[in-house]
Amino acid sequence: MRSNPEKLKSRRRAAILNIAARPLALLGKILFHRVGVIGGLLLLQINFYIIAFVRFRSSPYYDQFNWILVALSWLVIIWIVSGKSDPGYTTGWVIIVMLLMPFGVVAYLLLGGNRLSKYNQRRLWTAGLKIYECLGGFCNRSAALSRLAGEDAGRIAQYLEKSASCPVYGNTATTYYQLGEDCLQDMLEAFRNAERYIFLEYFIIEEGIFWSAILDVLKEKAAQGI
Repeated sequence: MRSNPEKLKSRRRAAILNIAARPLALLGKILFHRVGVIGGLLLLQINFYIIAFVRFRSSPYYDQFNWILVALSWLVIIWIVSGKSDPGYTTGWVIIVMLLMPFGVVAYLLLGGNRLSKYNQRRLWTAGLKIYECLGGFCNRSAALSRLAGEDAGRIAQYLEKSASCPVYGNTATTYYQLGEDCLQDMLEAFRNAERYIFLEYFIIEEGIFWSAILDVLKEKAAQGI
């Protein structure tokens, strides 16, 4: 059976257009992605500050203004060092502020400080409130742990109870798995045997074989009222 020449031409044309459109699509994703938009706006703002600063050098107030910026840079460095951030994070920002003085101050004020948006602050506050409502009533067991396991364990448990509403539980066991895949079957079995609740805590969750298997069991238990 012969192929229709017009169909072959249209397929070739579509393939060529698809290949040509890929770089444009990638460029569009970069430009209109949240990171691309924010990065572009930051670059424009930094360029504005640089241009304004260069033009200001001819002003008779340049020296006074420069010393003010230098003093502000050192105040920001003291602020960064006195914070409770990770040492690597602190050292990185100190180097940036010192090397790019005074523009490092602008970079830190725009990007640094580990600040959360009001939206994320509300989300964290709501999550903390829900955790307290569910578990806060059980946060009274640190004293018993102190008698059983010592003062150090009791103080750690008391800190977790007060700061994170995480009560102490007894009659628990811990199993070490060298690889994450090794624990999947035991986790699924534990989920299937759950009678009251299932508690999971992960830093990152992504779609895949591991999470799909867990999600199927969680749906079954949720349908049972767990």
